[in-house]
Amino acid sequence: MIRRLYFFIFFIFLMSACSVTKHLPEGKLLYEGADLELEPLTDFEPASSLSYEIESVLSPTPNSSFLGMKVKLWFYYVAGTPKGKGLRYWIKNKLGEKPVIYDPDYTESVKNLIKNRLENNGHFRASVSFEEEVKNKKITIHYKAEIYPPYCINTVHFPEDSSILSKEIQTLQSSTLLEKGKPYSLEALKQERNRIDFELKQRGYYFFGPDYLIYEIDTTAGKPDLPVIPSLDSVFIRDNSRFENQLVDIFLLVKSDTPKKATLPQKVENIFIYPNYQLDKDSNNNTDTLRLEEFEVISRKSRFKPGLFRRSIFLEKNKKYNRTDHQITLQRFSDLDAFKFVNIKFTKDSTQAEDLLNASIYLTPRLKRSIKAEIAAISRSDGFGGSELKIQAINRNLFGAGENLNLSLSGNYLGQFGSRRTINSLIELKLSAEIDFPYLFLPFNLNKAYNQFTFHTLTNLSYQYLVINPGLRANTLELKLGYEWRESIAKKHSLYPLSLTFQNTTVTSTQISNDIGQNFIAQSLEDQFLLGANYKYTYNDLLNGEKQNNFYFSGSVETAGNLLSLIQDIRKNPDNPRKLLGARYAQFARFGVEFRYYRRLSKSTQLASRFLANLGIPYGNSDILPFFKQYFIGGPNSIRAFPLRSLGPGSYSPPDSLQASNFVQRAGDIKLEANVEYRFDIFSFLNGAVFLDAGNIWLLKNDSTRVGGKFETQNFLKEIAIGTGVGLRFDFSFLVLRFDFGFPLYNPILPDRERWIINKIDFFSKDWRRENLTFNVAIGYPF
Repeated sequence: MIRRLYFFIFFIFLMSACSVTKHLPEGKLLYEGADLELEPLTDFEPASSLSYEIESVLSPTPNSSFLGMKVKLWFYYVAGTPKGKGLRYWIKNKLGEKPVIYDPDYTESVKNLIKNRLENNGHFRASVSFEEEVKNKKITIHYKAEIYPPYCINTVHFPEDSSILSKEIQTLQSSTLLEKGKPYSLEALKQERNRIDFELKQRGYYFFGPDYLIYEIDTTAGKPDLPVIPSLDSVFIRDNSRFENQLVDIFLLVKSDTPKKATLPQKVENIFIYPNYQLDKDSNNNTDTLRLEEFEVISRKSRFKPGLFRRSIFLEKNKKYNRTDHQITLQRFSDLDAFKFVNIKFTKDSTQAEDLLNASIYLTPRLKRSIKAEIAAISRSDGFGGSELKIQAINRNLFGAGENLNLSLSGNYLGQFGSRRTINSLIELKLSAEIDFPYLFLPFNLNKAYNQFTFHTLTNLSYQYLVINPGLRANTLELKLGYEWRESIAKKHSLYPLSLTFQNTTVTSTQISNDIGQNFIAQSLEDQFLLGANYKYTYNDLLNGEKQNNFYFSGSVETAGNLLSLIQDIRKNPDNPRKLLGARYAQFARFGVEFRYYRRLSKSTQLASRFLANLGIPYGNSDILPFFKQYFIGGPNSIRAFPLRSLGPGSYSPPDSLQASNFVQRAGDIKLEANVEYRFDIFSFLNGAVFLDAGNIWLLKNDSTRVGGKFETQNFLKEIAIGTGVGLRFDFSFLVLRFDFGFPLYNPILPDRERWIINKIDFFSKDWRRENLTFNVAIGYPF
């Protein structure tokens, strides 16, 4: 009781200390922000994105606050007037924030911006007003917009003259984005101009640009002509104030002052390549030229084979310029690690006809060989973090066609940061050699793919030595051959048709060895060969820039042992389990899906959510998944109220004697997890979060040593753990340092009547905090 009183007094004191309005100059008001109310004047529902778009113009941004307290503003005032660049100067300018003083001119400006955004979305006759709410030397502005239904498109007219350019534009009308009946939208008009510009560039109009197109918008829809009023850039609006007229006619025109060269399709006459171009030197004076049918390579000494250029260049001589060919060529060269800078210039000379272009490709190569050493702090997706020392040697353009040889040696010392650790430490030593072929390396010929992203063939040989304290040591030798490519900026594919792994695992702890004995779990730690294949597809539209709604999806499938099983079945090998070179080989299939959804609620808040499901099925030559292919749950990137590998499978709760082997016991074949997190800005680089996590792992088969671990459809909902908590993120752009404090709401490993622990929460109890509060430290966001 006394502790609660102290906490309450401290809280009141902190609130009082953060009262900053007393420092304001006389007659000045602290700006607290603004809100917006959209009031339809008729029976219609405004577009859901309208409020979000308009709220983006509400300015200025008020001083940041945390739990209702303007901490940064308090730092600004408490630092006083520093003399020189000392501690007080740092507090005032780094931790502090100048007060945002209310300026009446802002409201008029914002009012006009709101009206502008409404007009951009077809609400031409909107009326915007505002009210000022003043309290305790603070002011909040309440904006109100009264709107009618948006004007909708009646007709769209493309250029009708007989010029070659206008005829080209007319052929694009069938695919117009401006459909009859859709609401008027300035953004749609811009997108339509960009679409036409792109399509024209696909047809050779290199010098054309969207600014050469102009719209005339007529809202009279058959009514008597009214004056044309300049309204928006490249848009003229003819307006009528009568409410019954809610339609617009759109006229698309080519500007009369469009230069002649922009009205002519261009053809590529010559392609010149400068493979050793230096930005600080004149590389155009090279006299040595390799003339091929498709292009000319201008260089005294080039270490690149012509095949590299043939794979990367999609521009063609004596063919009309095409924007897609241009972009693919630029992207293909940029994807090659052999070049530091890539540029393509299209020029004309005095001897050329008006419709001919020369394409010059300037390539600045990187150093052929490099070696680097780095020390880094790392955080892995499995919840471990720590330090890493890595030495890396690279040989670029190994065989003359852009191939890279990458040799690396790394050593990690990792652990679990935070409270309630389940694994003391992890030591990892890894040596790998990888060759990256920037093309499809296949035993048969394949036509050059018409895609702006480079295909990669990867071969990798690696050795890993791993020590898990307490009690486990593993040696892993792996050989992989696969292909990786992007279908688009958001879609990525990874296919490895050959993956051969040998795992040697040794239990070094006598207690863990006694715990697992020779039971079901012990089989997962046997020496094993894994020969199989895997495929993963990823869709991530976060790469397309920040939007109100973003999505992420990944799906994967992995198989092992099927080819070996088929061969041994043909040979009628009676051994069970069947072996390869004296060691059992694993046979299984694994499937996984992950879906994320990000919703931008405002400029400073976001809702992030994730759902994932994983399934591993051992069969044939395996009764259980290999240890490193099993699923686990908990930790800083999973259910944060439970430490890593402290939960599951199912409702299984090991006896005290098995606590040392928890990290081996708590693994399964099925994993379900869902997370939701509300993220908000506090101030500057400090952000906060409130999260809710749920999930668990299960076994596919009964295991007598892990009672309650099998997945049962009638029971699994009762075995889903639920946890919540709060977090702080220090976002320094180049690094995000994350602190999460989680505690369980529902714990399935407890007896049935004790699983719900909401009513038992007591932050002031030392025993409760020790048993339930989990503190996680990690780098980066959990998802």
